[in-house]
Amino acid sequence: MNIKKTTAIFASTVLVLGFAVGNCFISTKIQTADAAEPKVVDAYVNYGNGEFTYTVYSDNHIEICNGSKSKTISELTIPAKIDGKTVTEIDWYAFSENKNLTEVTLPNTLVDIGTGAFQECTALKSIKIPDSVQTIGDYAFMGDVALRDVSVSKKFANAGDSIFSKCIALETVEISDGATVIGESMFSDCRSLTKVTVPDSVKTIGKYAFDGCGKIESINIPKTLSMINESTFRNCKSLKSITIPETVMGIEENAFMGCSLIENVNIPKSVSEIGYGAFGDCANLKSITINNPSCDIYSLSSTICNAVVNYESKYNGLVVYGYRGSTAQKWVENYYYEKGLSFSALDGLFGDVNNDNKVDSKDAVLILKSYAENLAGVKTDIDKSVADVNGDGNVDSKDAVIVLKYYAETLTGFSGGIESYLKK
Repeated sequence: MNIKKTTAIFASTVLVLGFAVGNCFISTKIQTADAAEPKVVDAYVNYGNGEFTYTVYSDNHIEICNGSKSKTISELTIPAKIDGKTVTEIDWYAFSENKNLTEVTLPNTLVDIGTGAFQECTALKSIKIPDSVQTIGDYAFMGDVALRDVSVSKKFANAGDSIFSKCIALETVEISDGATVIGESMFSDCRSLTKVTVPDSVKTIGKYAFDGCGKIESINIPKTLSMINESTFRNCKSLKSITIPETVMGIEENAFMGCSLIENVNIPKSVSEIGYGAFGDCANLKSITINNPSCDIYSLSSTICNAVVNYESKYNGLVVYGYRGSTAQKWVENYYYEKGLSFSALDGLFGDVNNDNKVDSKDAVLILKSYAENLAGVKTDIDKSVADVNGDGNVDSKDAVIVLKYYAETLTGFSGGIESYLKK
């Protein structure tokens, strides 16, 4: 190929794609003659005593670039304006791995905090994200192990992954009303986190967002949320209770796995799907109510269980509440052989004629009494839908025998409902 032609192609490519100076990437956007994107006016300009460098664009906004020379300073203030031009961006990894930085003041003109901008600033103790900030890139504050409190701006709408992941000293997080997103793995493995304020303006909580936050005791699940994503609250071992709003349509796999202090869960009728392991290994779970009769429940026993030992699900008196004939009942019946797991009908316990929430010899006696009265021509008010356990259209001695046999089975350890017994 002609050398002059090759050189011309290379030069034009650099002009189109941009170029890097030091750690500051000057332009990440393709520019054409008709493009509206701002162009670089001045690049890699030193600020103050070398705290950072910056780039000036043709629309008079400034991007903070390379802070590598500031690694000996402990306090950093980024101004709102430099030479009359507005600071709106912090570039990728601009101040990453600054081990001495303890305090940062960000301007209220800032819109975008780039990927890894303050990653592994291991001495940084607190950060307030100004209300002007709309976007925070991946890993922006990841691994800031001294960070104790965070305030997230009300305009925050674009979240990268793992923004505050592995901030192991982080204790409190306040997400301002108006913010719409909590990003994927945003606070994962923040093992000291105890208090999180989540406003109802939040519409999305990403996968693994609070995974491994073992000290959170309570958290608001916003009424604007439509999905509880994969592993969102996995291993939140101090979480004592949850309220799932009626806007939620699905609970994905492992969403609450390992939440060992939750005792009771009510899943609203709006939820149409419960994924694998969603409530697995919840050691103290006593009851779970599934209000949607046709909810799709992942067909493994570990989807809802108190423990998993050697790949086997274990139960400790866990009761699944649902409607007769529902997918919840069928799910329990699939695992009726599991000791400590039972189903209870929201529309009346099958065979529980006296409504004391158990099926035993007392119910058999009432069935026999009703049968005798019917034979004598005396009308009884027994609930046929509950008493006709064999489904033959009659309430008679056959039903009483089934109830007695079922009751005998429960005395020897059988924990399923009478419907499960009938299918043995």
